[in-house]
Amino acid sequence: MLAEGQTALVAAAQDRRTGELVAYTVIYLDPAKPGVAEQDDTLVAPPHRGHGLGMLVKLANLRRLQTEYPAVGRVMTFNAEENEHMLSINVQLGFKPAGYDGEWQKRIK
Repeated sequence: MLAEGQTALVAAAQDRRTGELVAYTVIYLDPAKPGVAEQDDTLVAPPHRGHGLGMLVKLANLRRLQTEYPAVGRVMTFNAEENEHMLSINVQLGFKPAGYDGEWQKRIK
């Protein structure tokens, strides 16, 4: 994505005891789509889940987006339907469903 000229905004959480990065999120900005940002991955390491880190890194990055790119008026994101925790975070942050996408899989033995 960076090779295509996109900009990545990343926010991360670090465990102060170990120095390990335990959560992160990324928002991409594409110059071909001014005014729209793409919220991509938000991940929290399993031992650190349940402490609100996903919400915190996502909120920090959205605030950074507002500050550094005030012309962006829309942020698009996606989630698996079964990821109820992240869907709940998105609702709390003000995201609203805008559509559905499906993927199909065939297992080949």
